[in-house]
Amino acid sequence: MLEKNESKTSGIELADYTMILNIIQWFGLCRLSYTYYMKAIWKDIVIAEAPKEDLIYIEGNWYFPPQSVKREFLQKSPTPYTCPWKGVCQYFNVGQNGDFSQDNAWSYPNPKPTAIDIVKKDFSNYVAFWREVTVTE
Repeated sequence: MLEKNESKTSGIELADYTMILNIIQWFGLCRLSYTYYMKAIWKDIVIAEAPKEDLIYIEGNWYFPPQSVKREFLQKSPTPYTCPWKGVCQYFNVGQNGDFSQDNAWSYPNPKPTAIDIVKKDFSNYVAFWREVTVTE
C-alpha cells in the first residue's frame, strides 16, 4: 500500500532519466559533429584526402581542394581540352616511379568567371579523378 505523497514507479528514479537523456544528447552531438572524409586512391595509395564538405561536386565528379592533393603523384599531361562552360582544362597523369595512369586527373587552373558563378564557389586548381583512381567516402 502506498503511503501519503508516495508514487509508484517502475524502479527508475529521476536521476536515471536525466542520465539516459544526457547520454542520448551526447551521442546525438557526436554524430552531428562527425566529419566524413573523401579519398582518391590509386593502386592502394591515397593521393588526395579531405573532409567531404571541402570538396565540390560538379557534373558527377568530386573535386578535391588543391592543398589536399599529393602533387608528387601528378604529372602534367599534354592532352588538350577546353570545356565550353568551365574553360581550359589541365589533365594530369597519376602515378610514381615511371608507372603512370594517363589523364586520370584534371583541374581548371583558371575557370571562366561564369562557371564560378554557376558552381557558386571558386574551384580554381581543384582536382577531380577518374578511371584508375577510385574516389571513396
